[in-house]
Amino acid sequence: KIGICFVDWNMPKMTGIEFVRQLRATAKRHVPVVMVTTERTMGRIEEAMDQAHADSYVVKPFTTDVLRQKIEPLITQLAAPPTGFFSKLVS
Repeated sequence: KIGICFVDWNMPKMTGIEFVRQLRATAKRHVPVVMVTTERTMGRIEEAMDQAHADSYVVKPFTTDVLRQKIEPLITQLAAPPTGFFSKLVS
């Protein structure tokens, strides 16, 4: 089971954006994706977050504090018990 994916914008064979879009189109469950990249323009950030639906965006170079700040909400989400219809299936 994959908890969180960390992808770079600039990867061989497939960009990080292409990866996120393909993951979102084919995954049977939501997998949090953190885009880790040197791409720092607002247009790139908007493309990753708003269009491809990455869950977080970290610009390199970064500190451990910045990385922690970006992934803690995702870890909290992963650890949360299911809600709504699905909560009835596991209780």
